Amino acid sequence: MWSRLRNSRSTIPLLVLFMGLSAAIATWSSQRTREEIDEASKFTLVAESLSEQLQVRIQADADVLRFVQSFAQLDPLRAATDFNRYLERSRGQGRSGLHAVALVRRLTPEALTAWQAARSTEPGLPPLRIHPLGDDPALHHDIIERVDPPLETEGLLGLDLATHARCAAAMDQAAVSGRASVSLPLTWTVAQDGRRVTAVIVALPVYRDQVVPEQVARRLTELHGFVVGLILGDRYLRGIFEPSSGAGSRKPNRELILSDDDGYDRADDDFRVGLFGGPALEGGRTSRSEFPVFDRLWALEVTESMPRSMTIDDLLARSSTTLPVAVFLVVALCAGIVWTLSRQNLRVQQEVKQRTHELNQKNVQLEASERELEAVNARLLEQSNTDALTGVANRRGFELQLEKERQRTTRTSVPYGLLIFDVDFFKGYNDRYGHVAGDEVLKRVADTLFAEARRIDCVARYGGEEFVVLASGTDATGLLAMGERIRARMQEAGIANEASPLGILTISGGGALSSVDPEHAPRPVFEVADGCLYEAKATGRNRVVMRM
Repeated sequence: MWSRLRNSRSTIPLLVLFMGLSAAIATWSSQRTREEIDEASKFTLVAESLSEQLQVRIQADADVLRFVQSFAQLDPLRAATDFNRYLERSRGQGRSGLHAVALVRRLTPEALTAWQAARSTEPGLPPLRIHPLGDDPALHHDIIERVDPPLETEGLLGLDLATHARCAAAMDQAAVSGRASVSLPLTWTVAQDGRRVTAVIVALPVYRDQVVPEQVARRLTELHGFVVGLILGDRYLRGIFEPSSGAGSRKPNRELILSDDDGYDRADDDFRVGLFGGPALEGGRTSRSEFPVFDRLWALEVTESMPRSMTIDDLLARSSTTLPVAVFLVVALCAGIVWTLSRQNLRVQQEVKQRTHELNQKNVQLEASERELEAVNARLLEQSNTDALTGVANRRGFELQLEKERQRTTRTSVPYGLLIFDVDFFKGYNDRYGHVAGDEVLKRVADTLFAEARRIDCVARYGGEEFVVLASGTDATGLLAMGERIRARMQEAGIANEASPLGILTISGGGALSSVDPEHAPRPVFEVADGCLYEAKATGRNRVVMRM
């Protein structure tokens, strides 16, 4: 069945149509992705523009508070300036978030009664009833003794801010630092109807000498009180964003947030200053911008809160709708041409496949021949460097390894050692026991040298009954100890040799250590070791002589 489908003339056109459909889907996906990116970019630009407007308004309110603070410094807590005039000017058309400015007096519990009595005797001052804002105990009192505008802030006079943990924390921070401090959000009653909103306070310290003392202790003793601004975040959001929320557009959900150094969790309402808009759209776009005001970072989060409505004209205007259709139509027109050329292309592909298969077979054969040749060369190289009788390295292999050791010593300044051994009375042994027995003795000597040498050392048969051990990275003590072990093992073997005065087979050895002096040519190590071997022979055999 598959063969019939493959040879059918309708198969290729159908495949082309399928490819056209796939291309149309891919085009739609890419265009939709680009449109989403463009929409996200526009969303971000709008959010950034709104954030800049918000920053300007918050900074303007901050300047008003600093202006009021400067007047309060001239006449602490008794500034005759009409603060209400500055507030009205900053509010404009109701887009300011500064609800009220209050003058706060800091008093100890002992001074509170005397201050109330003195205030009651001054003409023109309204009576002041002290009442707490919260239940937290305080070591001092922070009493609001004046607030503007008075009509919208009824109930704030006489309020003890020190009894509210967040207000107290902000004012204590301002008193210690000498700079303005912003509290965490708190719930506040802002009208006679008892409506409660989320707000923050900004506390600016006021000192007697009109300057901030350098020492913290003096700041606390010179402190008169504070200029406190009551800021409503919802007012900022309504004033900035409400005109941009027209019908038919994607309405945003905006949040004004205070960010601590430890970060901010959107699920934590303790940091939210204001909220405008409906519930956030799950998976919708979000833009967040942060900016510093006084001692805190303020953050504006703008998220989508409802899907945008889409008309037919909007869909037709999108390239993600028209372009995929155009792609599919073009591919469908090409299907007939593809059907005409499909058979010719099929024959060409089969021919190319056949030739490719033949070339692959030849390449496999060539690779097998190359691997076999490399294995043969490796075996030949190993055989050329190995003594056939004993299985250790021959003279050629030893000389190659010796040259490597010389180069390593020149590079690392670590010497190497050389031991030369010769079988005592070997000619007499051969004459008495025969060459077959002599070959067995040579094998036994080679095995002993190989067993006592280290893995990094080179054991070789230099010629006849002479053997060498090339010890890498050793010293004189270690080299001499190795030579004595080898001589002792051959003596302990107890191989009978009536040609020797001892009656057993022994060996003699000579050793030398290379020179690592960089200012002199390398010492002819082999000649020195060979001389030591002759000295061992001349002084009685069955011993190891070594020179450094």
